[in-house]
Amino acid sequence: MNVDRLNRWLGLFANFGVLAGILFLAFELNQNTVATRLEAASNFNASFSEIEFFIVGNPEFSDLLTKGHSGGFGDVSASDQLRLVVFYTTVMRQW
Repeated sequence: MNVDRLNRWLGLFANFGVLAGILFLAFELNQNTVATRLEAASNFNASFSEIEFFIVGNPEFSDLLTKGHSGGFGDVSASDQLRLVVFYTTVMRQW
């Protein structure tokens, strides 16, 4: 009878251990998901910061963007149109 009672208690503790393990696993998965989302947002911001620093650091390209934005592509040479298209494609790809 004592062995049966001990066996029940051990089974109960084992079940609580399994339940605690499952809860811990769910918590860790949630933390991993949050960390992954934060890393993705950080990478997104870093990509656009690079683009912004490029625009700020290159006055010629800033003028080209302004000209292309305000007047359309009609006032811009063919090589500058290509530069703008590649730039906008890169921005859209990052987005």
